[in-house]
Amino acid sequence: MQSSVREWAAAWSSDDHVVKPHVIEVSFDVIEDREQRSYFKRLPTSFTLKDDEVDRLREAGRRILLESPDFQRLVRQLQ
Repeated sequence: MQSSVREWAAAWSSDDHVVKPHVIEVSFDVIEDREQRSYFKRLPTSFTLKDDEVDRLREAGRRILLESPDFQRLVRQLQ
């Protein structure tokens, strides 16, 4: 994955603008609570999730990103 991202960045870069890729891994494995982690890993990959499942997924993704050192580093670089 990272090699593909580097290739895309090189393809999108120009002499005037260099594209710098940032890969942020988002994984349910980082959820400390075993029950919550298991819940998310058991959810089907589907376009027919219930509203409450979608809400929980969005909140989990938000928390995972906010707690990601790589994401926080990117946010600091962009400021």
